[in-house]
Amino acid sequence: FLAAGDRPSARVQWLQLPTDERKAGDGDDEALLKLVTRAGAKPNETYDVAVVLAVRLQLQRVYAVDDHTADSVQALAGSGFDPFLQKMWAVLNRLFPTRVIAAKRCSRPVSIFSTIFAS
Repeated sequence: FLAAGDRPSARVQWLQLPTDERKAGDGDDEALLKLVTRAGAKPNETYDVAVVLAVRLQLQRVYAVDDHTADSVQALAGSGFDPFLQKMWAVLNRLFPTRVIAAKRCSRPVSIFSTIFAS
């Protein structure tokens, strides 16, 4: 999992090892152990809640569902992006008032527009 960039799932696997096997060796060096053990890391809900829960439930991995990777799109869009979105919602709200309220509760853009433009 670590090679695939899935650090939370690598930590799940690590914590499922017997305690006496959680050490450097067999290709696991100190740098790798630092990543897996999160030595000195800040609190993080993925590790502090999801990983612990996955271990308790004897699951093999953690699947990210709220990763904020799209946040960079808005940050890089420039100063005109926010006014554009505000205007878009205002126009849609005038055209489809009850559907826009329902769409704003949707978590995915596809759901938002399919809710607004559904016939």
